[in-house]
Amino acid sequence: MKRIVLRRFGGPQVLEVETASAPDPAPGEVVVAVRACALGERDLQVREGNLPVELPRVPGREACGVVVQSCSPAVSFCEGDEVVLLPALSCGACLFCALGRDRACARYRRLGIDHDGALTERLAVPERALVLKPQGLTHAEAAASVLSLACAHEILMRAKLRPQETVLIMLRRTDAVAGAALQLARLLGARVIAAAEDDEDVQIAQSLGAWNTIKVRQADLMDEVRKITVRRGADVVVDAANDPVVFGCVAPCARIAWLSGRGESCTVDARRLVDLGLTLLGAGEPSRAQVLEATGFLDRGDIDAPRVHSFPMERIIQAQRAAESAGAFRRVVVENPDA
Repeated sequence: MKRIVLRRFGGPQVLEVETASAPDPAPGEVVVAVRACALGERDLQVREGNLPVELPRVPGREACGVVVQSCSPAVSFCEGDEVVLLPALSCGACLFCALGRDRACARYRRLGIDHDGALTERLAVPERALVLKPQGLTHAEAAASVLSLACAHEILMRAKLRPQETVLIMLRRTDAVAGAALQLARLLGARVIAAAEDDEDVQIAQSLGAWNTIKVRQADLMDEVRKITVRRGADVVVDAANDPVVFGCVAPCARIAWLSGRGESCTVDARRLVDLGLTLLGAGEPSRAQVLEATGFLDRGDIDAPRVHSFPMERIIQAQRAAESAGAFRRVVVENPDA
């Protein structure tokens, strides 16, 4: 089989296509033929060395495929089932896993970071790391939408977003989660202010029902948010760049959710944090339950999948370059239709 391997950190050119033996499933595992793997913010961080990754490593975390083999008769999935991979693995048996707090599991591993990922033609994973693919989506669309929507659901639930609250969503390049959060926040009855640098992202945000949009390069973000909210500010902020300017855009008791560690470290105004009773949230990998919620939204047609630009595995360098400039509503996917 073919797979992508990262042996040193750097630009897209450091990624290599190599041939390897297909994996054999261990007890409790199945082998998935990976038909599509979306490239996102976390994949860029891994390639650039901005996450603690031991090399060599097969990257890739947002994937969809078909079950082709199991070690013993599978309990939950059969050969031929179309599935989406969860982005992280855990034991499934400890107290933390039982409580849905997989990240606290002693055996917690993340695909493409602590464990070889999905930029490969075949991957062996535990059965509990799979959910069924939404029926109305292609493999590429499912890879591009399920995990980003699950992450958006995870952070908006932790932010306790309520109907009629105002949420400021900063649409950044390479950040598919914010694009999914816009649609989900609208579905939850919130008033969405979408701020973006890209003209196309502004137009798409308007078409998806954003209450107001702000072209960041042409306007002072803080002044615009204050004007739109009649000086109150946003109740929830979703941002991938750790931008301290958002502290001037919030209402009392607001919740600020940071989606990525890619941005530079920023100074937090502790006095403002305390005086306004603000809450800071860091997004993590979604739980299995949240991934199932995401597939439900997509199955029912409540959320639209992003537009997809596909590349074969042999063009991984071009795919990574395209991913670096993808907008909040466009995804780059590596496809293996013959895997």
